[in-house]
Amino acid sequence: ELTPKFFRNIHPFLPFTYTISLMRETIGGIVNQVVVKDLSLIAVFIVGSFIIGVFLKAPFNKFIKKFNEKFEESHLGE
Repeated sequence: ELTPKFFRNIHPFLPFTYTISLMRETIGGIVNQVVVKDLSLIAVFIVGSFIIGVFLKAPFNKFIKKFNEKFEESHLGE
């Protein structure tokens, strides 16, 4: 109730939410349905991150290469 609305809205989309839930299960007693749900969602986050990383690696490499070239031209790093 004290958390701003923005954070309440993004809360279900953050993997940390489900890892904390799993930690609570280990401390307070295991409920199989909660563990399965949390592990499933964490697996979805892992697979999604891997897929995004594979497909966005090339575009990010191009951007980083251009950024590094401009940075070297500026001589700010020396």
